[in-house]
Amino acid sequence: MHMFTLNKIKLSVFILLSLLAQLSYAASNPYQQGMQYFKQEKFSQAADAFRRALDSGDKRAAVYYNLAVSEYRTGNLKRAEKHFRKAAENKRFYPLSQYSLGLIYTKRDRLKTAKKYFFRVKKKDDAALYKRARRMISRIKNEPEKPASLLDDISGLLSFSLGRDDNVNRASDNSPTNVSDNFTSLYASTRLPLSTDKNIGVNASFYNIDYMNLNTDDFNILRAGIYYKTRLQDWRTKTTLSFANSNLGSTGFQKALRLDLSARQKLSRASSLRINYQYDDINSSNVLYDYLEGWRQRLRLTYKTRLNDTSIQARYRLELNSRADTLTQSFSPTRHTLRGIVNHKLDDKWSIKGDMAYRSSDYPAIGINPGRTENRLQTAIKLRYRLQKNWDVQGMLRFTSNNTDNPIYDYSRNDFYINTSYSY
Repeated sequence: MHMFTLNKIKLSVFILLSLLAQLSYAASNPYQQGMQYFKQEKFSQAADAFRRALDSGDKRAAVYYNLAVSEYRTGNLKRAEKHFRKAAENKRFYPLSQYSLGLIYTKRDRLKTAKKYFFRVKKKDDAALYKRARRMISRIKNEPEKPASLLDDISGLLSFSLGRDDNVNRASDNSPTNVSDNFTSLYASTRLPLSTDKNIGVNASFYNIDYMNLNTDDFNILRAGIYYKTRLQDWRTKTTLSFANSNLGSTGFQKALRLDLSARQKLSRASSLRINYQYDDINSSNVLYDYLEGWRQRLRLTYKTRLNDTSIQARYRLELNSRADTLTQSFSPTRHTLRGIVNHKLDDKWSIKGDMAYRSSDYPAIGINPGRTENRLQTAIKLRYRLQKNWDVQGMLRFTSNNTDNPIYDYSRNDFYINTSYSY
């Protein structure tokens, strides 16, 4: 009897330890945590966990598929479609993903497109799913097709900030005003694919900063362009050609044509390398700023990796300029920038980011006037809170110190803002 009781206690302890081990493993494994939420039909929490799994470097098709289903069940069809397409790259998940894409387009009343996806489910791959797909085809065969809408594939971001700057910098030459002021800023961007594979499209963005008192330093820029994405062996590439028009104060500032080339390669499950090149052809919109006409080239290398809930970026950027300059001063610096960014996810809602950058600038001499050298150190910390799946609130505090042999450009600066943003 005592032996039976002892064995029973040992068994209970073993079961308890096993359960605790499973819970501990699930807590440290975002994919398993996502599956637990999924089984409980907590699809929003499941989606968050599956996203964390992707962020940690787990790029399995199962992660993309379960994330897609979770997004579908929470009504986020755009994100669901994106992840179903990714999952479909895996042969095992291809039939399920095609069927699911058919369901998405059925919900959108894009029935012709929905049938295309249902027809891709073959009997040899999954007999039961094939029957379900055929039933869906029969059900929607005689229903009217809803015309395709541009809004089905459009995406973008809206952002509004309120802040204060204790030493506003002039947009024209980055010199300090030595004046503090409150400001509001607005940023909006949008992207619209024009091809079915979403590799060709147009994009546009608008940024505006409005100071309460320094109206001459108000600045806005509108940019619009066209892009093309393709894959070159292991590199994902994107080419963008855009045009921008900017205003400073109440007058025109610049017009610029930009060529942007970027390429990204996965180095491992958790790390990647990105190369970005920009060429700007800059023209003045106001005779006051003719000295800034010319070209600017930028080459940036970014290495990114993840360690559990922490992402780390290391960047280097080279900038070359050839501007019109003035008779006495150069505005054509050569710049080198080193930057490190660490972003840590505290939980499903909160994340914190640290950002530090060092930039050296060399301005050549003009005639008998010497050039100048600048060394700028900038540090920032951001705290972000996720209100809903598309809404964010964040606060940023930044310190800048610019040391140079020309006292006009020597300054320190503190600025902060509170921001809310909505992605669609």
